[in-house]
Amino acid sequence: MRRVLVTGCTGLVGHGVTLTLLERGWQVFGSSRHPLRARHPGFHPVQLELNSEESLTALPRILKEVDCVIHNAAKLPVPGEDDDASWEECYRVNVAATRRLLIESASRGVMRFVYISASPNGLLDHSSNPVSETALYSPRNAYAASKACAEVICRQFDQQGRLPVGVLRFPAPYGYRGSRTAVLPRFVDRVQRGEPITLWGSGERQQVFTFVEDIGQACIKMLELGARGVFQIAGPDVVTMKQLAAAVLTTFPGTGSRIVYEGKPDPQEGREVLISIEKARRELGFEPSVPLLAGLQKIAQADESVALFEGAD
Repeated sequence: MRRVLVTGCTGLVGHGVTLTLLERGWQVFGSSRHPLRARHPGFHPVQLELNSEESLTALPRILKEVDCVIHNAAKLPVPGEDDDASWEECYRVNVAATRRLLIESASRGVMRFVYISASPNGLLDHSSNPVSETALYSPRNAYAASKACAEVICRQFDQQGRLPVGVLRFPAPYGYRGSRTAVLPRFVDRVQRGEPITLWGSGERQQVFTFVEDIGQACIKMLELGARGVFQIAGPDVVTMKQLAAAVLTTFPGTGSRIVYEGKPDPQEGREVLISIEKARRELGFEPSVPLLAGLQKIAQADESVALFEGAD
């Protein structure tokens, strides 16, 4: 059981999970919407578009090659877009296609299935703090609502005995690839360009960031242990925005970048949401191993070994 399909392998989380699996000796079949060329002997690219019925007909052929699935591909949220059209696309990709993948995986004898869900911050009710796996759903947008629906379907497949499924949640992932709209990669981009890091409020808003290698290690533990149900993980550090900015400046020195306070109020300042990872500690033996500064240094020192493929989305 060392052959796994990772959907959405070219994105931030998918790339980090794929990299970790390859470093541990797994054979990874990585799906992307566009053709890829492998640059690692253990990486086997496959083309799959979750928003295309024609593309989904390739699932039986792809699943014949693997023992396990890590389903990471998703329609991601776009800032400012939360209308009916966004809901429809989120449903097609994040709900309907996930169910299709579960059905095909169950029928093809896949042994274990890990579903990469959303951050507990945008998915769950925060009336209890820290937020545990048992918190009620309270999705903030169409993306989170679609992820909540997909989680329910995953748990239904598991409870009905159709397929062993584990669901993984984590806040604020960061790594070697991905969107530059999230706060941490945006800070890194600005510093690398020599531009100031701008902060709202006093810079005291707190957040926990999760490095992709910790996510990859959690996925491996879930596959190896056959973990079922919902698990939450998070990085080891709770940091303020000004601490994050200082860490980025320390990691990328000599650019002329600096911290600038814009004088705008931060609507999230003073709102601290803690994520419980006690279940993952207890049942998976998971412990976050990459502190924020170490994760930033890994990004700064990354070389060609993290370039697993060419032709990414």
